[in-house]
Amino acid sequence: MNESIDALKDLPLPQQLLHWAKVRPDEVALRQKEFGVWQPVTWAEYARQARWFGLGLLQLGLAPGQCVAVLSENCREWAYAELGTALVGGITAGVYPTSPEHEVEYLLALADAPIIVCEDQEQLDKVLAIRPRLPQLRLVVAGHARALHLETFGDPSRPELLRAARADQAEVFVLATDDPEVNIRTARIVRRMFPHLKIVARARNRQHAFRLMDLNVDDVVRETLHSSLEMARLALEELGIEPATAAERVEKFRVHDAELLKTQYLVYDDDAALMQGAKEAFVDLERLFEADTNSETSPRN
Repeated sequence: MNESIDALKDLPLPQQLLHWAKVRPDEVALRQKEFGVWQPVTWAEYARQARWFGLGLLQLGLAPGQCVAVLSENCREWAYAELGTALVGGITAGVYPTSPEHEVEYLLALADAPIIVCEDQEQLDKVLAIRPRLPQLRLVVAGHARALHLETFGDPSRPELLRAARADQAEVFVLATDDPEVNIRTARIVRRMFPHLKIVARARNRQHAFRLMDLNVDDVVRETLHSSLEMARLALEELGIEPATAAERVEKFRVHDAELLKTQYLVYDDDAALMQGAKEAFVDLERLFEADTNSETSPRN
């Protein structure tokens, strides 16, 4: 056991996180107090949240080697942001939450960070005040629910709040509200008020995705798709399939499902056509994987 721990010391932090998520998935990695009660986060959940954050950064155009600033107290969202950034090849620049606006501005300009994660409303207000003087800053992410809570910050679909947040100066609008109806309403208003904005929106399921596609949302991210594909890959490996083969099959399914989503979108308000299309797609997928299996087991000359 000591030899295993010693070997881990030479690994970067992201690889250490993935190691413990695999070896001790259900054990507690960290705790955070909420309303006086310590809430645990397992290694598996820690890695999952970091992966999701990293995938979100890639979707938003973060390139390897670019910097993501984090303006936050010590909290689990800070850890997700730092490890998630590192998992996709980014660099994290920490900013002291006690820093006044002019210091935050100096550090963001020095780091040349295109993205910053703010813990709460207090930190978000600092960044919004200096954002006009930071042309390289393309995106501000609220890392804690307090910064975007509908009761304290306001309904994100309200035009006055969108204008106050300088949405007209943004390049990308990230829409990740929990309520699908608020999500749809906000996308509709943002598309009408700021047609230049690229919208990246969270979708709860396929029907929700179809409604966002109706509004010409640029990127629709289904919230459980990535984790489901990752679980499928791990399950295939546990069944004895080579990692490269498992990854290839999962990727084939992802591509097939993306094409199916486009096809189903054309008939999503026709239940009969939608059901028939799903059946035909299932048959096609079976044939695809059957062909792969036959090619793998056929004798080689």
